[in-house]
Amino acid sequence: IFKRLNVSSWQDGAMIGLAIGGGLIALEIITQTLFMLKPLNLGLINGGHTAVVFVAMGAILGAWRKYSA
Repeated sequence: IFKRLNVSSWQDGAMIGLAIGGGLIALEIITQTLFMLKPLNLGLINGGHTAVVFVAMGAILGAWRKYSA
């Protein structure tokens, strides 16, 4: 994904991580939590944690030069 989107900095990687972690994974975790009739705050905590982890992973992978142009 990073090579195809031409991610060249840690900021770009963090934004991709936020899009994937916050936009896809966190929303799915929140939906599961609500479906299980658990409190919304629990879903926000779990989903937020996942989003932060994906942002960190995206920043690391964006800063890491793993391929040559």
